[in-house]
Amino acid sequence: MEAAGNSAAPIQPSAFFSSRGYVEGGANLAIGIDRSATHHNEVVCTSKECVLIAGFLAGNLNDKVDPCDDFYEFACGNYGLNRHLPASKPLRHTLSDMQSRLNKQVKKLLESPITEKDRKWDRLAKGYYQKCLQEGWWFIRLLRIA
Repeated sequence: MEAAGNSAAPIQPSAFFSSRGYVEGGANLAIGIDRSATHHNEVVCTSKECVLIAGFLAGNLNDKVDPCDDFYEFACGNYGLNRHLPASKPLRHTLSDMQSRLNKQVKKLLESPITEKDRKWDRLAKGYYQKCLQEGWWFIRLLRIA
């Protein structure tokens, strides 16, 4: 991601991760939110979305594993602990979970009423989507009648 109006400075996530404990022989992983950006030379994203994503990623970390020994287990080892995994979809991972969330958000946006505040492309997208749903509904009703 890049900072608005400044293509040279990338936006960094608002969470910071330190594996200092592993280097010094300790077992703790430092995870926190740095809202001051004093420890960074670049722009830090502290928006609600960035903080939520950083928290989501931090919640997946397994700090009992040394990232030098098993990086995947370190980065994703706690992914399934606090999630309800339906029997019909036992194999889920971070990307499919995030794709599912994104699909739900897009669907909610497209199904919301068209308003005067919507930008032209939002009105067009909502209109096309809702028209497709209406036409699809009539087609399904026609099939049920036949």
